[in-house]
Amino acid sequence: MAATVNQATENNQKLFRQYTKKLSQDDTSVYASHADKLGRWLSDEKAYYKSARPEIVKLLLASILFRVLHDVAESEALDSPVNFEKKCWC
Repeated sequence: MAATVNQATENNQKLFRQYTKKLSQDDTSVYASHADKLGRWLSDEKAYYKSARPEIVKLLLASILFRVLHDVAESEALDSPVNFEKKCWC
């Protein structure tokens, strides 16, 4: 049983690294695809084991930061303000 838990934890660490890379790319289609996959993965309560929680928070923060930076860069390119109230980053 412990070996199975350790293997699952190692697999999830790899998955966290992959999500971090994908959610940090300057490609909104890649971002959207992986944000959706992450959302489905996080819909399973088993995803929230103790050692995964800090990694999940890092992923969510990185994801939000990317979207904010992308929106700011896009608004500067368009010379228009970012309306944060109307954005949905889910």
